[in-house]
Amino acid sequence: METASYEKVGLSEQVEYSCPQRWEPLDADFRINAFGIHEVMPPVMVNRPDGTGDWLFILFHDAGQVVFSDDCHDVESGALVCCPYGAGHRYGQEAAQWDHSWIHVDGPWVKDRLEECGVQDGSILKLEHPSAMENCLWRLYEELTSHHHPDSVILKNVFHNWLRELMRDVNEGVSPFVPEKIRDVKQYLDQHACRPVTLQLLAEKSGISVPHLCAEFRRCYGDSPINYLIGLRLKQARYLLLDRGLSIGEIAARVGYDDIYHFSKLFKKHFGVSPRAMRTA
Repeated sequence: METASYEKVGLSEQVEYSCPQRWEPLDADFRINAFGIHEVMPPVMVNRPDGTGDWLFILFHDAGQVVFSDDCHDVESGALVCCPYGAGHRYGQEAAQWDHSWIHVDGPWVKDRLEECGVQDGSILKLEHPSAMENCLWRLYEELTSHHHPDSVILKNVFHNWLRELMRDVNEGVSPFVPEKIRDVKQYLDQHACRPVTLQLLAEKSGISVPHLCAEFRRCYGDSPINYLIGLRLKQARYLLLDRGLSIGEIAARVGYDDIYHFSKLFKKHFGVSPRAMRTA
């Protein structure tokens, strides 16, 4: 049965999809058995003592519990549960209603991709970017419902890309935590590299002091904000040197330097040669 309330911009975003006749065009090595997006449940523990005969991935939007082999685990909001293949399990919570997204998949291709990405049965993963799974499910839904013959290659790519994003999310979780304000500063520099920028401006935009900004930025990205900005500008200048219609002075101005001599000094320090020498090399 297929039911849908397809309102991605609102709070009523919910899809449940289980339509076996739609799977006929798909390759036998990748089967999507069912999935749901933001399915809100009453206070209950879903109990499947014999499992479901496939892989089940559950993204908890609210805190809950999951039980494998009588071992009960608390699950935080934003965590992904990878139920062991075909094994019995219980999940949910009995104290209040709870929201989750989920997908059942099967096939040897899935097994190979899970091994490739290091996703283990029974793992509970706290995600930095849980919305990646929601995006994956919406794309699967769109492909399955918008075309008379869903493209199995597209469906595989969507699922595989999500597994790759999942692997990156988990691996980045062991890297230094980057506060949102510091990420915003880096994004601002990426988007406005050629505009006038000062540490005071960045501090005001982020709402933190200049010393704290510099220390946190270096901890997270290995360099100061200004050195990072200089690197962005000089890489853009190196690209612009390919355009013989631009003078060195015009290139300097385009990447934020009014003083051509200061620009040339920075460029040579960064790349080991002057802009003119790199252009004529």
